[in-house]
Amino acid sequence: MKAELLQREKLLQLVLNNIPSYVFWKDRDSVYMGCNQNFATSAGFKYPEDLIGKTDFDMAWSREQSLFFRKIDKAVMDSGKAQINYEEPQTINDGSTRWLRTSKIPLFNVHGKVIGILGAYRRYYRLCFRAG
Repeated sequence: MKAELLQREKLLQLVLNNIPSYVFWKDRDSVYMGCNQNFATSAGFKYPEDLIGKTDFDMAWSREQSLFFRKIDKAVMDSGKAQINYEEPQTINDGSTRWLRTSKIPLFNVHGKVIGILGAYRRYYRLCFRAG
């Protein structure tokens, strides 16, 4: 049974690491419980397991961005309602900024209590046109 559970966990991580989105999940205190490889790399870490137990303040992004991310986390967890496909900037580990379309949904336990959030985002490119 334990071997089967471990095999399922490895399969889930393999799936998460091979989708083009950046995926993460946090507990009620906005502490990272897991993520996929895309997210780990963008946050400045080598492996997804390196993020476990960390917060946004341990990531590559600015303090202001970390506060904003946590504000949205709190709103989602307090309301129990998802925030879908909103735009936000993110500073990544090389210091550059990119734009994201992010969705965050509350995670519920079997009793219907919010225990954290699941987040996913994709990069998008803002097109700027010059007059003239």
